[in-house]
Amino acid sequence: MIDEFVSFLSKERNDSPHTVKAYAHDVGEFAAFCDGYYGGPWTWGGVDRLAVRGFLGALQQRGLAKRSIARALSALRTFYRFLNTTQGLEVNPARATRTPKLDRTLPVHLERAELEMLFAEAEARATAGGFREARDLAMLELFYSTGMRLSELAGLNDQDLDLVSDQVKLRGKGKRSGSCPSARTPRARCGATSTSAMLCSPRSGRRCAPYS
Repeated sequence: MIDEFVSFLSKERNDSPHTVKAYAHDVGEFAAFCDGYYGGPWTWGGVDRLAVRGFLGALQQRGLAKRSIARALSALRTFYRFLNTTQGLEVNPARATRTPKLDRTLPVHLERAELEMLFAEAEARATAGGFREARDLAMLELFYSTGMRLSELAGLNDQDLDLVSDQVKLRGKGKRSGSCPSARTPRARCGATSTSAMLCSPRSGRRCAPYS
């Protein structure tokens, strides 16, 4: 059944390989936990909420982070929804289990001296290197001067950067757009490319993916 679930995640939901691997691991661990928890034959339809809570408690005792425990619960909820749809199962014991409250941490920032060192190193590499180094410096300048999201950076086109007014047009969530001040030099550093994308891969010449 877990193999069918993995196939469903990768082929029908088009989840990332990382998500598919993590969910398969979590459901597999839950199955192993149920072997010991019930001490005999058991079925997915016979699993109750106490078993799910016991599993999450066991993960906590092993020292897993709350985020990992929350992911395991999400994996079980998704697995049971898969069983509801494909096997006609009428229960989902993971649905009523509360998600662990995640700890909120303050974002880490660089000190001024660290920023200066970062840009000095990036500028030195861009001066001595090629397209990739110049592109990376342009990315740093845009991030620092605008505060844009990674997805917004990857989606930039040539026409989005106005070198006359030092403005860059951003497209955010829900296809909303707006302009904000930018560094003067990013596009000049990247040079001409065969695509309208501002930031490209030096190998393929195509637009950089957000997580490439």
